Amino acid sequence: MPAAAPQSIPGKGVRRDALFLLLLTALSLMLFTRPLFDGSLEAGFPLDDGWIHAVYARNLAGHGEFAFNPGEPSTGTTSLLWTVLLAAALTTGGNPVTSALLLAAVCLLVLVAVWHRLLLRTGAGRMAALAGAALLPLSGILQWWTLSGMETALFLMLAALALEACSRDRFAWSGSWLALLVLARPEGILLAPVIAVFAWRRRGTPRAALLVTGLAAAGLAVYVGWNLAVSGAPWTSTMAGRRWLAAGGHPAAPGISAFLTAFPDILLRWTRLLLWGAVRWSPTGIRILAAAAGVSLIWVAGAAVLRRRRLNPHSRGRRPGAPGTSRAAQPTEGRSTVAPGIPSVLGTWLLLHTAAYAALLPYPGHAGRYLAPLLLGVSLLLARILSSSRAA
Repeated sequence: MPAAAPQSIPGKGVRRDALFLLLLTALSLMLFTRPLFDGSLEAGFPLDDGWIHAVYARNLAGHGEFAFNPGEPSTGTTSLLWTVLLAAALTTGGNPVTSALLLAAVCLLVLVAVWHRLLLRTGAGRMAALAGAALLPLSGILQWWTLSGMETALFLMLAALALEACSRDRFAWSGSWLALLVLARPEGILLAPVIAVFAWRRRGTPRAALLVTGLAAAGLAVYVGWNLAVSGAPWTSTMAGRRWLAAGGHPAAPGISAFLTAFPDILLRWTRLLLWGAVRWSPTGIRILAAAAGVSLIWVAGAAVLRRRRLNPHSRGRRPGAPGTSRAAQPTEGRSTVAPGIPSVLGTWLLLHTAAYAALLPYPGHAGRYLAPLLLGVSLLLARILSSSRAA
């Protein structure tokens, strides 16, 4: 039986909020990357993994080979899509560091915009959605992931796009984003069955579910086929290396018990880095907060002025809703819709994602970047709590 029809949500002020979030994201990126370009800090990546991607991209762009050492094809990079995008950027004459930072910055900007829209579609109030989305650009740990030369921002952006398309019942688009998500990181395939079940329940027939599954499976087939063609194995060599590290140098990776032991360390790092890691301990972070506060004050003051003018009966024209104002002249509300079930889709995916890492790769390194999707769950949880408290 098809799900109930979605309810309408107000659209007033949403565009201003989206613009504010983009400005806030751009500001935070500029302040974080300023030391890289003003000479106070040598440009580079904080992880060797970022350089590995850069070397593969350089050889792909310069020699047409997917190899770390020219003439020796290998699969030492997990993200096929990120490497290809970086190689494409290098063909235009860019350098690896600048190209990776710009690509990741674009991904973060798109992520924030799409996630804000999705929070509204989950039923969060306007201010709650704004706060939940603002958590992303103000998160020190996400900024670190974004500027590490890795594919984390790309992976989160593609997941958000797949979820947002799903919330609009655009399952062909959702499946297409899922295919790219798998090419960004293979564990992205775990989101496919969750969206497929949602699509089946939403439409009442398996057609949309099969479409989503087929498109995601196509992305996985390309990923596995690429590995087989290059190295003869279905998965990248980095998987074996990470499992070796997770096992403490032993041949077999540990199981769930080791993950549960390591997971508190990840949570501790999140507690320290989620909002305050880049703020409490660095002058750059303090400047970000100060600048964000200043922009927020200007934004609130401007909104207050506009509202006062709109409500002033002596201003030119009649205010919306005033007697004599035609219905067609009033602001359009409710063109967007609230899509029920998306929080459950996200929550189920996060459980599957975490369980997969618990079983296959209980590795807490890199400030927990393998569990980066949990940050989206924290953002949604914040928006839901704020909406509930306001409603109460």
